[in-house]
Amino acid sequence: MKENTINETSQLLQIPKTKLRYYDQFGIVSPKRAENGYRFYSERDILDLQYAEVMKSSGFSLLEIRQVLTFKREHNPDNFPALMRIIDGKREEIALKIELYRHMLSFTDAIKDAILRTR
Repeated sequence: MKENTINETSQLLQIPKTKLRYYDQFGIVSPKRAENGYRFYSERDILDLQYAEVMKSSGFSLLEIRQVLTFKREHNPDNFPALMRIIDGKREEIALKIELYRHMLSFTDAIKDAILRTR
């Protein structure tokens, strides 16, 4: 199984190296380290980084992302109820945003129709 350097991982995922280093420091991923300190990202690390980026864009905090990924790795049943509350809360927030955007689309269509009627 090939491991990727920080440069390769940055290019592959289009994530700046500074952000990859921060994710490592914060515990989002824990890439292997060579004796010289270079990071090497496994396939699991890359998958976790992809999860992290999607969760980040969905409104999850870094702490919440770390909790989700830790549970994903360790499957600790004690963390399950708290994790479900986090995920259900984010799902509700996203659903509300979707509804807001639907209203915004309808409003935009109404404005367009009104402008077209005045022509």
